Amino acid sequence: MSEPGAPDGDDRENRSLTASLRVRNYRLYAVGQTVSVLGTWMQNIAIAWYTLEISQNGAILGLVTAIRWLPVLVLGPWAGLVADRSDKQRMFLVTQTALAVISVGVAILSVTGNLPLGGLVVAVLAVGIVGAFDTPSRQALISELVPAALLTNAVGLNSATTNIAKLAGPGLAGVVIAAFGVTPCFVINAISFLAVILSLLRMGRSELFRALPAHRGKGQIRAGLGYVMRSAELRPTMLMVLATGIFTAEFPVTVPLMTTTTFDSAADGYGTAMAVMGVGAVAGGIIVAHQRRPSVRSIAVSAIQWGAVIIVAALAPTFAVLLISLALVGVGTVTFNSAAKTLLQLRSDPAFRGRVMSLWAIAWQGGTVVGAPLVGFVGSWLGPRYGMLIGAVTALAVGLLALLPRHRDADPGERGDPA
Repeated sequence: MSEPGAPDGDDRENRSLTASLRVRNYRLYAVGQTVSVLGTWMQNIAIAWYTLEISQNGAILGLVTAIRWLPVLVLGPWAGLVADRSDKQRMFLVTQTALAVISVGVAILSVTGNLPLGGLVVAVLAVGIVGAFDTPSRQALISELVPAALLTNAVGLNSATTNIAKLAGPGLAGVVIAAFGVTPCFVINAISFLAVILSLLRMGRSELFRALPAHRGKGQIRAGLGYVMRSAELRPTMLMVLATGIFTAEFPVTVPLMTTTTFDSAADGYGTAMAVMGVGAVAGGIIVAHQRRPSVRSIAVSAIQWGAVIIVAALAPTFAVLLISLALVGVGTVTFNSAAKTLLQLRSDPAFRGRVMSLWAIAWQGGTVVGAPLVGFVGSWLGPRYGMLIGAVTALAVGLLALLPRHRDADPGERGDPA
């Protein structure tokens, strides 16, 4: 099918919470992704806990986290171009199958008791390499599962459903690790990939809203970057994502440090903290699913609100206050990131969408390569509160900068597109 036209922000039916679920392909995708993300987050928690338990060092945890995202930083531009040239559904199927194979290997090593930290780091690096190609294909595929009028709803609903899995995953992982250790988390993750692989195989290819693949030629990676930097809407949005991706969204480092070091909590406390963030994230996804298409201004306001609640979390005097504030941090994380992703997809030409979303992955995920070790070092040296405060100040600063008059004048969509 041809690429649909611009979305109608006034269509109430398209903005209902479950609008995208009426589309069969999207429904299959949502179910498969939710199950797979549940397993992924159980494994993420297991990796973080296992690393921190062995190393007893926040900087080491930050380094392992950075290794996961280093391939995104290195391979991201090429991966985005590959996504633009490829069939998104098939490319996503290949990457998910490869990730499943890696997860099975980790599970087998853990079951047999032969999983040293070095071996886990190698597996994390392999996941990062495949993930560099997985992310742009997955993000671009969403826009091919639904008509353009439903894209904002689809992105928001995807955030809500995957964050339900993120909510259940850390909580379940905390209970499982406390009772049985990390091995069951690795096994569950390996099995969970069956859901997303089967969902992709069952999709109706004739029902996809496929964009024409990009033509082969020289300088296409540079052309993608230039395309973003020339856009009055894509450029400030991408810069906000880059800054917060480096310094703000390092919760896999800051949250375990806060729970274990500041509040002396065990694995179940860490799992509870991540689960509470998941509750907020689900709420954030629901909020986004009901919103009209975002603007640079609305994303900037979201960044400021996000930074404010992170300050509350960083200064929390008790564990209870930390949990309450982390729920609001979860809301802010999803409303900011989902709105940014939606704007980047809606405002980008379909022929450039893979490259645009690869730049998003480099900014939001690849930024961890720099941010995670830095935040982990600050958290270990000065204390976890300071590591979290770095992210809060960054979110506030980029949000305020994006609201400066020169950015408001360059944002043609903000007057008619309230968040």
